[in-house]
Amino acid sequence: MRTKISAALFPIITLVVQDPTVDELNEMFNELAKLLEKRPGKHVTLTDSTAMRTMPDAKVRRFIADRQGVHNEKYGARGMGAVIILDSALVRGALTAINWIRPLADRQEYVATRLEGMRVCVQWMEAEGLPVTEPLRSYLRTLERDARAAFP
Repeated sequence: MRTKISAALFPIITLVVQDPTVDELNEMFNELAKLLEKRPGKHVTLTDSTAMRTMPDAKVRRFIADRQGVHNEKYGARGMGAVIILDSALVRGALTAINWIRPLADRQEYVATRLEGMRVCVQWMEAEGLPVTEPLRSYLRTLERDARAAFP
């Protein structure tokens, strides 16, 4: 499987993607929906896409856009936004510029590392008045020691 999803740090939902197929993405979106049905309240997604080696083709991009639209209709009011980890400064800059020109309906931020991504998620949580749990604090300490530490 080239996708992985976890709610171990909820309200942060972590995802890892590596050149996924439409079937794998479908399974990931279905799992995300199941998680959100079980867990009420606000959430933020943190997606690590640093393992991506190719740009998704048009079929995959269309599928993601369609499923994201359905997801936003059902769960968008509960979402604080999405943080996406990209190891290419060029891609991060390009996506940020595109979003300035043509803003997305949902807040997105592009970062270089898991630590930076988790810190953004925590800032958004604190702005919403959500508590930062001990498991989350512990994981942040782990990331400070090892910036590539696996998501719980």
